[in-house]
Amino acid sequence: RMQASPSRIGAAEAVRAALRDGGCRGLMRGSPAISAGCFAAHGGLFMTYELAVARLVDQDKGQQPVRMAACGAISMFVHDCFLTPFDVVKQRLQLGRHDGAVDCVRAALRGEGLRGLYRSFPVTVAMNGPYTATLVVCNSSLQRALGVGRGGGRSAEVGEAPWYFACAGVSGAFAGALTNPLDVLKTRLQTQSPAA
Repeated sequence: RMQASPSRIGAAEAVRAALRDGGCRGLMRGSPAISAGCFAAHGGLFMTYELAVARLVDQDKGQQPVRMAACGAISMFVHDCFLTPFDVVKQRLQLGRHDGAVDCVRAALRGEGLRGLYRSFPVTVAMNGPYTATLVVCNSSLQRALGVGRGGGRSAEVGEAPWYFACAGVSGAFAGALTNPLDVLKTRLQTQSPAA
């Protein structure tokens, strides 16, 4: 709501508006749509990432940030091909413009065609490419610096789990801060009315 609002509003005002418009359920509008898209998108992302790492990265040659970034970017592209339409539906449902996901998809296809569901794809890829590349390179670098193993077997012990979370969290925060301006632009594109 904050990014899609025509006027400037704060977080508290956005929460109040969501609660006023739909109660506690108003805060969860769109979550079933994005959850459905996540199955295929994240399956595609991790499958593509693991295949890319196996083919592009030589684990015995030390740190390879450019190759790791390429693996992240390739897998993100597959992810975004699947998830972008679901994200558009989620965003529009969050604004309360439709009765449900089916109504939203029908309205988008009727008013904008398939293009309406992929309108934000170029900026999504422009945002998620650098985001995923930064995330993967930072995560890999932090894991190497802290001696956290990668893969199965002895190198991936349960006792290292907090370190995996720490590396991923720091990497995600850094990548998110870097790409947040593009996220604002993406949300604006996704929530435009068809006439815009």
